[in-house]
Amino acid sequence: MNKAHISPAARRLWTLAALCAGCTALCALFVATRWGRLHDIEIYTEDLRLQIGRKTEADPRLVFVAIDQGSYAEDNPKGAAPRDHVVEMISGRFPWSREVWAVAVERLLQAGARVVGLDLVLNGPAEGDAELRRVLDTYTNRVVLGAAFTILNSDRGGTETLEFPSSTLIDPTLRHPGSDPRVGYVTMIPDEDDVIRTTKFREHGGIESVLPEGVEMESLAARMLRHAGYPDVIPPGYDPQRIRYAAAPGEKFIRVGLAQILEPNSWEASYRKTPFFRDKIVLIGPAADIFHDSHRTPFNRDMLGPEIHLNILSAALAGEFLHEASIGTNFAVTLWAGLVAWLLSWRFSRLFQRFSVAVLCVVLYLLTAYLLYDNASLLIAIVAPCVALLSSNITGLVYDFALVRHEKAQLRRTLERYVAKDVVRELIDNPQTYLNSLTGIRKPVTIFFSDVRGFTTMTEGMNAAVLVKQLNDYFQEMVSIVVNNRGRLDKFIGDAIMADWGSFVSAGLQTDGERAVLSALQMRTALRRLNARWQEQQLQTLAFGIGINHGEVIVGNLGSEEKMEVSVIGDAVNLASRLESLTKVYHLDLLIGESLAPLVRERFTLRTVDLVRVMGKTRPVEVFTVPEQAGEMRMILPWLEHYEEGVRFYRAQEFGKSLESFRKAAAAQPDDFLIQLYTERCHALIATPPGAGWSGVMEMTKK
Repeated sequence: MNKAHISPAARRLWTLAALCAGCTALCALFVATRWGRLHDIEIYTEDLRLQIGRKTEADPRLVFVAIDQGSYAEDNPKGAAPRDHVVEMISGRFPWSREVWAVAVERLLQAGARVVGLDLVLNGPAEGDAELRRVLDTYTNRVVLGAAFTILNSDRGGTETLEFPSSTLIDPTLRHPGSDPRVGYVTMIPDEDDVIRTTKFREHGGIESVLPEGVEMESLAARMLRHAGYPDVIPPGYDPQRIRYAAAPGEKFIRVGLAQILEPNSWEASYRKTPFFRDKIVLIGPAADIFHDSHRTPFNRDMLGPEIHLNILSAALAGEFLHEASIGTNFAVTLWAGLVAWLLSWRFSRLFQRFSVAVLCVVLYLLTAYLLYDNASLLIAIVAPCVALLSSNITGLVYDFALVRHEKAQLRRTLERYVAKDVVRELIDNPQTYLNSLTGIRKPVTIFFSDVRGFTTMTEGMNAAVLVKQLNDYFQEMVSIVVNNRGRLDKFIGDAIMADWGSFVSAGLQTDGERAVLSALQMRTALRRLNARWQEQQLQTLAFGIGINHGEVIVGNLGSEEKMEVSVIGDAVNLASRLESLTKVYHLDLLIGESLAPLVRERFTLRTVDLVRVMGKTRPVEVFTVPEQAGEMRMILPWLEHYEEGVRFYRAQEFGKSLESFRKAAAAQPDDFLIQLYTERCHALIATPPGAGWSGVMEMTKK
């Protein structure tokens, strides 16, 4: 067919159909191969269904006895008899004598528990083995000990490890420790993203297993279910089973602290003579942070290992295992979605109508997938069908506006060579907002000035080419920090940088201020790194001063007919510039104005510098800095508390008390300039007391 005879409308439809077919084919390929980022998104949708969908009911027969913080702290359990033998043992350093586990297990079984499992690997002989062995022999098939191993040749590249209970606890005459019915493995193999979604109830020996040929071993959960009298709920075979979790981390399951079992008073009063543990399946396991026994789960939160075992037990007791739809089923659904997309592209000529119907189809499909998950425990593919269904609409939008977008991108790239990126962004993306700002608008803005110290002197002795390269390296590093923190580069003033946050786009006054201060702190780190490199190159190192202020300014397009640029003007801008100059006076690299301090105080550690009346202003301003020792997050510095106390006494004209506070601060920071400055002031004011009108304000006569 001659392309010249094809109408533009027909060409558009055929192009759209071809793109749709291509997207459908790619989605079908994804289903067949489970390849790439789409598979990660599919896994996310499955986790999302688990989070918002129906949960397995937490079985009331399950009890978690937690080895929590209160179980091993030296002053716990509270109210314990001072000479109780078991209490004395758990007051010591972990691991405890195994007599502790013997006492705990025996008490639980005597209280009526069906089975007790220990989510612990008691490998190697240890103190108390005889007592625990006695309990194991007395209550045969009612206690399960933990073991651990790593599957060989797994996708995660596991290493060959085997950890079983000590031979002093189990029968050493067995062919393999895993054959003992009182031993179950606690190992849980996560998926490639380190999330635990599945479990295996049994493992058998072979080429890809660390177990010997012919040896079969059950998991801790399987052993506990079998000994509790529920062998029929254990899934057959060796395949991983995907569980429907019963609870998010820390929710639903009955939990008792181990200390409550071991402490005589609480045991006698609350458990021994009550039906609390009667016919219960009890799991003893670590719950305190010291054990580091937590794992990623589909809930986007870590869950304790014992809690995962409880979820496995609960899912097995309720028969709540999830099943993924077969590849053939998902493939067919994806092709169906592509066919629907084709029909929509021919049936609806208007883009909005076609897109609306496609979205409606997607919503109905998502609802179907959710109902299948909730009622049939079936996980059917979501991402591939939805992408295939929406492909015609997306490609139609791209096709219709491809030329416009291309021209717009070309214009953007051209303008960005001559104009700041944020100006270009506003000019192209929000032309009305930009044009309104040309005549000037008032906005609260955070203003940032930085200046290289001693740069004029450097220019007199350095090679021009070397100096320019060094300055460009400096600008590249510092401007990148401003841009990465969403700041707007206003201009370069020689070796100085002027930037602001909020002149065009604001993330909120507090966020704008925090980003500006964070930029200054990151510049500190960057300059240290640059100086180290320059020293290796035998170049002169640089130092800078930074002033940051916040206030209402005028944002406008300033200049002449020959050249104009968007900038900010106002008193807040002037004060920011004065603060940058004041860094020389106080031997600091950063000063923050009093209007900015309340916005950033919650995020950063602020240090009072002085009460200053800068040139050109009648009202004094409070000036602050961020100590280098504090870093990028708020923290407590003991010496700083003494320093701030000294400043308060100084302004209250209690100079003797102020000196004492500064001496305490100087003990930790002997070379601190501000401490030395205030100490000298206090001595001078004690020698020559100020008058009644003294306010502690320092007058600055230079800009």
